[in-house]
Amino acid sequence: MFNDAFVKLLEQLNQVLDQIIAYIPQLTAGVLVGVLMLVCVRLVRRWAQGIALRTDGPPEVEQLIINSIYFFSIAVGTTITLSVLGVNVMGLIAGLGLSGLAVGFALKDIIENLLAGALILIQRPFDLGEVIEIEDIRGTVTSIKIRSTTLCTFDNIEVIIPNRTVYTAIIRNYNTYPVRRRQVSLGFGYGENLGEAIQILINKLQSIDGVSEDPVPFITLNDFGDSAVSGMLYYYIDTKQFDYIGTHTVVVQALQEVVKEREIDLPYPTSIVINQ
Repeated sequence: MFNDAFVKLLEQLNQVLDQIIAYIPQLTAGVLVGVLMLVCVRLVRRWAQGIALRTDGPPEVEQLIINSIYFFSIAVGTTITLSVLGVNVMGLIAGLGLSGLAVGFALKDIIENLLAGALILIQRPFDLGEVIEIEDIRGTVTSIKIRSTTLCTFDNIEVIIPNRTVYTAIIRNYNTYPVRRRQVSLGFGYGENLGEAIQILINKLQSIDGVSEDPVPFITLNDFGDSAVSGMLYYYIDTKQFDYIGTHTVVVQALQEVVKEREIDLPYPTSIVINQ
């Protein structure tokens, strides 16, 4: 019995050895193809770096392009090498496909943020230091990364917004056009000479540093109120040269002074109480 078991063991070992010997050419070919694929992957990475540099984009976008091409080339090279080695690649891909689908759903938000961040960095709807508003959040852009955009609000609060939200939201950029309009509400008394009062206020506006000459300031009369003719004064500020908030403060102060000096009637709302 011992001799029979030993003979069977030798036969099995011979079969395994024969299989190994028969597989050596295929294994050698697979190793050579794997080495060749490794060299090709490195060449592809250099090629990807050249493409990224020619895009002249932000470093984050360049790195994303390089990594995407690099990992894709690794996947292709691995597939070819496994096929030469005799691995059932289609079955393996099918199995990995189901796993990849589950992983894709799990990483959906991360992937969306990465893609949105790349598009934002390429399209550049805003730049660092600009004042923008996204979904009622207004502040200065302090950081644009591949996954998120960071704002510093005017009350000095840091707000980090996912890029998928930034890309799909309505963005108000307050720095795209430097000349911006501001307004002041007015109410002229019914006894006031409207033409003369309007001209006085316009002349005063045009003498204030920071008020743009083009477009020129203007005043509209809107309606007859209870105690005054309501109107609106519009003027423009070049925000690249003058402070938007500070200039408006100077304008209001100057208007108050000229109204007092020239005795222009801007009445408060009044009411009459009749006692019976």
